Amino acid sequence: MTPYDPFSPRRRNIFQHAGFRMGAVGGVIMIAVHLFLLAINRGTNNGDVLAGLLQLVVYFFIAHNAAEQHHATQLDSVDHLRGVQGAGVGAAVTTSILVWIYIVVRGIFRDAFGITVIVEPVSLCFTIFIDVLLALGIGSLGGGLVAKKYRGNTNF
Repeated sequence: MTPYDPFSPRRRNIFQHAGFRMGAVGGVIMIAVHLFLLAINRGTNNGDVLAGLLQLVVYFFIAHNAAEQHHATQLDSVDHLRGVQGAGVGAAVTTSILVWIYIVVRGIFRDAFGITVIVEPVSLCFTIFIDVLLALGIGSLGGGLVAKKYRGNTNF
């Protein structure tokens, strides 16, 4: 057993960070929505536009919830707003990445089973790029609203 060193950085579990935890929850929710719409549309991609629009709303609520949770963990700290907006951004980007991993894997499996998947690589990369930018902006908005809400709160 090693002695306690007060100057060594504290190691944390990645699931302790509210941004990653809520981002994983958002990713699971959106993957379930994609699967539900895939089942309703009998295996076609017709529900992807609806899921994409719903995904933008999920980005905001997941980011806002992650920022609230992150703020709640450091209420008794002097710098209680540190990382609040970053937690919101992290949650939205994590959700976006998980959903795009699902969409790419779904396309690979559908292509392997002989279902025609028409995807141009350039437009797919551009769409992923735009979606991640939207996740960054919406996550920043959700986290920023929480930071703005508690900015004047200096009661310890």
